[in-house]
Amino acid sequence: GYLWEEELTATRIRDTMEKAFDSTWAKAEVLGVSLRIGAVALAVEKIAEAHRLRGLIF
Repeated sequence: GYLWEEELTATRIRDTMEKAFDSTWAKAEVLGVSLRIGAVALAVEKIAEAHRLRGLIF
């Protein structure tokens, strides 16, 4: 039941957040910028890739 769903949800959220943090940290280190700018850089890369896959020029 309910408790299992809550634990599973919490675990998945934690895993997602840890992966996002690790990616942001790595990008910030590579670029030599703050975590905030690293996060923005990742977001822009994801948007650019989505546009590329859809055949849009970005």
